[in-house]
Amino acid sequence: ASQGGSQAAAGAADVICIDFSGLPSTLRKLASNSKDYDRQNSALEEQIQKLEMDIDKLAPNLKAMQRLADVEEKFDDTTKEFEDCREAQKKAQLEFETVADKRNQKFMDTFDLIAGEIDHVYKVLTKSDDAPAGGTAYISLDNPLEPYNGGIKYNAMPPTKRFMKMEVLS
Repeated sequence: ASQGGSQAAAGAADVICIDFSGLPSTLRKLASNSKDYDRQNSALEEQIQKLEMDIDKLAPNLKAMQRLADVEEKFDDTTKEFEDCREAQKKAQLEFETVADKRNQKFMDTFDLIAGEIDHVYKVLTKSDDAPAGGTAYISLDNPLEPYNGGIKYNAMPPTKRFMKMEVLS
């Protein structure tokens, strides 16, 4: 028990010594003048507060990483939606072209059928004793590239007459 008591007495006898040699000489002299000490202490406390505010301003925005993750997720969603729309557009374009090709083919099949028969029908209609062969007729397209968007020209040459456009015939 006496050994523990002697250690406590020895600890109390130890004196804490602070080394102020690293301080500027103006701060070391303040200990003797309390007025200067109070003024300098206030200035140092203001400087500490200013530095703490600067540190707070420099502190990283902890929500920035979450915001970045949210923006990246939204970007990924938007990119996926864009790609889905692009695929849908390609599919719709292909379907449109298929329908346009079918429409063009059906139109041309019907046109070719009529074009093949119109001369024969016109000859039968215009056959007479004076013109046993009858007249000549044919049809043509105004717009061969998109025949369903243009008109069809009907050309006829009555028997014993020279060729004239249909608009000038009476």
